[in-house]
Amino acid sequence: MRKRSMLLAALVVCLISSSTWAIGHIGPPGTTSKKGQIGFNIGGRVSKTDIKLNDFKTPIFPLGSTTIKKVRTQDVFVDLTYGLFNNWEGFLRLCMHDLDEGAGNFGGRTKISGDTDMGYGLGIRGTFYRTPKWSVGGVFQIMTVDTDGRARTGAFVGGFNIDLWEYLLAVGPTYHVTDWFAIYGGPFMYILDGEVNGQLFLPYSAEIESEAMFGGFVGAEFTFTEHSSLRFEFAHTDNADGLSVAYSYRH
Repeated sequence: MRKRSMLLAALVVCLISSSTWAIGHIGPPGTTSKKGQIGFNIGGRVSKTDIKLNDFKTPIFPLGSTTIKKVRTQDVFVDLTYGLFNNWEGFLRLCMHDLDEGAGNFGGRTKISGDTDMGYGLGIRGTFYRTPKWSVGGVFQIMTVDTDGRARTGAFVGGFNIDLWEYLLAVGPTYHVTDWFAIYGGPFMYILDGEVNGQLFLPYSAEIESEAMFGGFVGAEFTFTEHSSLRFEFAHTDNADGLSVAYSYRH
């Protein structure tokens, strides 16, 4: 029975972490958008993350909490932006993610697959202070994801559903090294909340309780024209690392 409970735990953790639980693209903490200006960001992200689930249980036995190490994730996203005021913009994020395999800390690998699903989010980005070389700003965003899929652990095959909310708040400076190159970064806070439900040989569930993770991010932005640029970014917390790239256009 203990072996089966560990297999279930490995399955559920891989399902959640493979597609949703990771740091998305943050971008510069601030914006140069003018009131009424429209634009978009388009890019992708890869990451590795450690995941902890709480209150994992089945009708027969509870498992408590469990962790899986260094799970690989990837997705693509599009932000649609609009200048609310000068140096302030709101954005809508659409994120496509695909399920991949993840390696657990239970002595084996869990193979997962599923539909290509979409996450949705809203955010606001603004600049608080600006000089010719420096600017300071922040970004706040909310994402929600609802995912269905399938997984196999050994001889066991089952399905699952994940309902997840993500919250991110970041602040920091941007330094314009030249007219076409800038670096940015700073601290951020990342909060997760959600649940997973599924069926293997028994129904199971687990909670992703709200918890704040603190980390830092750094990025480089290369400006091609007055309206377009390319960004590379790295973000880190104690249990997650993310690398992303994005093309940005404003007009």
